Amino acid sequence: MKIDNRIPITNPMGFEIEFLPPNRLEIHAPLNPNVNDKGNVFAGSIYSSLVLAPWYLLSEITQAQGVECKISVFYSTVKFRSPVEKDFTAYCEISDCERIIVKLRENGHYKFSASAYIEGDDRNHACTFQGKYFLRVT
Repeated sequence: MKIDNRIPITNPMGFEIEFLPPNRLEIHAPLNPNVNDKGNVFAGSIYSSLVLAPWYLLSEITQAQGVECKISVFYSTVKFRSPVEKDFTAYCEISDCERIIVKLRENGHYKFSASAYIEGDDRNHACTFQGKYFLRVT
């Protein structure tokens, strides 16, 4: 599924979302619209896919439980370990889904740390992401 209705800039990037209920999500993206002058994936495209994977997964989890909220990333780090030279996928899994929903219903807000990664050719992580998200019930 495309996410251009929520994040319009991802349409030209070719991002495709695959939600794997209840707690996994993948963002698939082609190399061509995301390539830099060296023939690798542009770091900005990598970051975008990595920061969006937890954001979109948190959106799906909260909506599935009937909790409408705004989600913002307020801190993040990315490690670029090796170049990405082909179509790529950002992977995210959140294991604490029930706790997120309980805390949102109790407090109306919640801070949550999430991670995502992109695999390299050697099956090691080419890029890793750690982010802190703030969720506020609307």
